[in-house]
Amino acid sequence: MKKILLIGASGFVGKSLVEYFGDSDRYFSKIYTISRKNFSLKKKYKKLKKIKTDLIKLKKIPEIDYIMYLINSNGHKSYIKNFDKFKKLINNLKYKPSILFLSSGAIYGKRKKKQQISEKFLIRKNKILNYKNYKRKYALEKIYLENKFKQLSKNGYKVSIARCFTFYGNYILNYKYAISNILNSIIRKKKTIVFDKNPNIYRSYMHSDDMCKWLVKIIKNSNFNCPIYNVGSNKEINMFELAAFFSNRYNIKLKSKNYDLNEIEYYVPSTEFATKDLGLKNNVSFKNGIKKILSNL
Repeated sequence: MKKILLIGASGFVGKSLVEYFGDSDRYFSKIYTISRKNFSLKKKYKKLKKIKTDLIKLKKIPEIDYIMYLINSNGHKSYIKNFDKFKKLINNLKYKPSILFLSSGAIYGKRKKKQQISEKFLIRKNKILNYKNYKRKYALEKIYLENKFKQLSKNGYKVSIARCFTFYGNYILNYKYAISNILNSIIRKKKTIVFDKNPNIYRSYMHSDDMCKWLVKIIKNSNFNCPIYNVGSNKEINMFELAAFFSNRYNIKLKSKNYDLNEIEYYVPSTEFATKDLGLKNNVSFKNGIKKILSNL
């Protein structure tokens, strides 16, 4: 059995992956995690080894078969030093592991029309400059790191890149996302769901079980050409309509603000390439995924 290392494992994606791998014997015999923060899981796993430290301070990493690079710098320029240190660490390993870099669909820029985005879309920084503050820094960080990981593949490492969109699952309630706010309003039996965003925001939601399955398949397909895949659902959801549905379903008042109804924000991927190249598809419907979250409380 193979061993895997998750770098930056304390967030939603990292915890979902640890849980997914820990619950099955078919993937990895040992799971290593590196993170600055302590993080807790709903279960304990004997094959999990946590390393609590900043990547910059790390002296070595264990000999492993796969590495998922999940670090998010939260807008700070530490991502440059982090990658430089990561490169030094893997160069000291006896064998070269396969590597997956977790990028983001944010690099495609702010989309103002209803059109799914494919991996062939030309990345333009002027589109990213339309973002505000944190989102702009986040997208520029991902572009920089994508180029660095592509260079690693040219240096003899098997690499792949996952451009991730929007996910949900067992740990989503702990984070401040639109879907989290709606579900927490229901769970805590609040009198009002507050929707203070543009009503023409479109998202798509991939359940964490599908996300984990996709990321495993992608990292195992890592090669010297550094393939890039969109990871997410291609089924669009209007966020205001979603809030209205839950409002009616659970008899909770919906409070919203007035916005320009002609303005559209569209964040939905084309997943045609992942389906054709790797046979990937989503098995958990949005409705069943929501049921899974509520039943696990």
